[in-house]
Amino acid sequence: MQPEATTAPETTENWAILEIMGHERLAGRISDATVAGVPMLRVEVPATDKLPGFARLLSGASIFSLTPVPEAAARVVAARLAKNPIGDQLWAYSLDDRQRLSQTLGLPAPQPARFDDEDEDDETDRDQF
Repeated sequence: MQPEATTAPETTENWAILEIMGHERLAGRISDATVAGVPMLRVEVPATDKLPGFARLLSGASIFSLTPVPEAAARVVAARLAKNPIGDQLWAYSLDDRQRLSQTLGLPAPQPARFDDEDEDDETDRDQF
């Protein structure tokens, strides 16, 4: 009877730039995570001089691309992307709620929406937040 082979867990830090569903980009330290028995990828976006750091869990199916990069490169890209901790969903809340969320999360104060209902490009209007 042969003894079972054991492997030590990897302790290498991995940093990457990710595209999620081809629409959103994140940069940060990545690691495996399991939530409710489902394997996921944990992305720890580093804090910048304007925004706090945060973690986001992603399913493998939502990742369009993953580019391994050195930590310094991931930090530069994270600062340039300037993602907030609750993602791009802040636009869906009222101005009062956005102000409370921003204050609670340490984000810059949101500005009132400047929607132009004449056009049909809601994506451009939404991106103002």
